[in-house]
Amino acid sequence: MAGTFVQNQDEEGLKVVTAQFQKVEPFSWNVFDGFDRMRVLTYSASAQTIVRMLKRYPLGYFECIFGYEEGLVADVVKPHQILNNPAGDYPIQWDNEGQRVIFEGMQADRARFYVVKDNVAHAKLYLLETNGGGCRKVIVGSANFSEPAFRGEQAETLVVFDNDAQAWEHYSRQYDAVKEVASEELEMSMALQAAWNGDHTYIERIKQGMTIDGMGGPWIPISRVVDVLNRKPPSAIRFPNGEVRPIRYWNEVLLNVTEWLVSKEKLTTDELPINGSGELFQFINSVKRSPKGRPFSHPRSIADGIFLEVKFDVNQLTEYSRRLLDHCSVNLEEVRLRF
Repeated sequence: MAGTFVQNQDEEGLKVVTAQFQKVEPFSWNVFDGFDRMRVLTYSASAQTIVRMLKRYPLGYFECIFGYEEGLVADVVKPHQILNNPAGDYPIQWDNEGQRVIFEGMQADRARFYVVKDNVAHAKLYLLETNGGGCRKVIVGSANFSEPAFRGEQAETLVVFDNDAQAWEHYSRQYDAVKEVASEELEMSMALQAAWNGDHTYIERIKQGMTIDGMGGPWIPISRVVDVLNRKPPSAIRFPNGEVRPIRYWNEVLLNVTEWLVSKEKLTTDELPINGSGELFQFINSVKRSPKGRPFSHPRSIADGIFLEVKFDVNQLTEYSRRLLDHCSVNLEEVRLRF
């Protein structure tokens, strides 16, 4: 199974693994049963899947490398929830039970998380073993460590090697190459240490509705992002369900907002054109022109029957994003941009 790994000098070049087909069967979570240790390399993941592993399986140790820096790392651990209590002055409040489970796993050194830096690893690799290595399993393929992938919502494939010494040696070596050469560990203390040392700007940012995730700048609610004409674009956008998407250019803010609303069925073709508070939304329509009939100069197809005009200045792009979110009854405080 070929994947894109960050390589060291001993693992240069594309590798082809020769395997023999034995059988095929539907995916079952039971494939992870009976192991004490699990190491995961994934392009992206869902916190729900990580929580499932930590709660359902008696894993003495769980380790995960995220192959994409702008992926879901910020939502695996919510450092701002820890920062609310840097010296015992603020109670820790969790958004959900999963955050507590992940935090306690990290606190007990039972769970560790790494992220590939300045590179991308597209590979998906799962290494499971019992204590002492008496039983080992390698799983490789195209499925990310996420609920949609494992539920079969995507056309993915997994290949399993049970107690195959050569497969274990080969894939363990590739996993270690990524971990040792191109990743750094996520530690809750990255921002917490600064707070302990008296830098309370973190706490002030929390109080102002901003958060620090240990991997970049503050997360700022889109409702508070104003007058950004000469400001660099954000690096990412985070939605209320925890999904994080990378941003390179300002027009991608409006693009990602629209795509997310469509993916969650909060915005459908039946609503177009949108007449919000008596004002037609001129930037979105079921055809490549505004509701007033003016052709879009830079149309983007979001889905069948949904087109978006993206040629606006940055202040308009953020305002239109807020307007669309508000129309779809999404709390603007829960949609955040990272700067």
